[in-house]
Amino acid sequence: MSEQITHLAVADDARLLSLNSPRIHGAVRESLLNHQDKCRLGAVTRASELFAGPVIEELRGRADEPLPRDAEKLAFCLGTMAHRSADRIYKPIFRSQSADGGCEPKDISIYHDVFLFRRIYAAGDKEPYRGDALSPAVEVPDGTPVDAAEVEGLFRVLFQRALLAAHTFKPDLSDPHGWLDRLFERIQEFTIDIGRYHKALTEPDEGIYRRAIVDVNFFDESDSILALLDELRDGREIEGEELLSRCRLGDKDSLYARAVCGAYGYFQVTSEFWSGRCSAELFRDAITR
Repeated sequence: MSEQITHLAVADDARLLSLNSPRIHGAVRESLLNHQDKCRLGAVTRASELFAGPVIEELRGRADEPLPRDAEKLAFCLGTMAHRSADRIYKPIFRSQSADGGCEPKDISIYHDVFLFRRIYAAGDKEPYRGDALSPAVEVPDGTPVDAAEVEGLFRVLFQRALLAAHTFKPDLSDPHGWLDRLFERIQEFTIDIGRYHKALTEPDEGIYRRAIVDVNFFDESDSILALLDELRDGREIEGEELLSRCRLGDKDSLYARAVCGAYGYFQVTSEFWSGRCSAELFRDAITR
């Protein structure tokens, strides 16, 4: 999907703040601690924030007798909230910064992804990425470089074969047109051109970089919350009032700080709702803003 790196970075950093915050506790903290993979999955799933609130209300309703996967579902729903926070900040930027036809909206999103690939994931030195994640050549276990496009083509074939072997479609015979409409709506093609990412990484266009990063204040090292995150990533223990005093958003803070802060806010109100300190009405309103 497009903006995958950006969505993961926002979710990962909101999770890092939450795990050190005295305002995130109980089941919400435990789900973030133990199920980062599910949180990441939610962060890269489109439109799932539409059902996150009702699902969380249902999970909370059976919190005393949870089902085996309830903690994973909670982590997934939290990830979808991080996705929503990122989309609310960045989607308008894709359009505004390409409105004059000087580049495509996709170019803006690619430059956001590449910036965070370098800044948050050390150009692939930090999981879940590898150094060749955006390269046209990937390293196989024996160390021999292979063409990434060939590997991706092979993966598509193997993936399709696996689906054919494992699944069949059972249509809704009472509503064939509706069933087909829903099926087609849910198919997502593999359309991301890794070559464009690699070029942005290795041969950046100064004009697009300025549009995507500089002109919109995409990332500012001096933002309080981003400086705090750097220290947390380095393993420094920052908790309690010190964390809360530094975990704040200024009027002129960067887009990335705003996206992370928004996701952290969603996590916090979910924790408040789960512990009974805010009503269902307030919870629903807060996570759809």
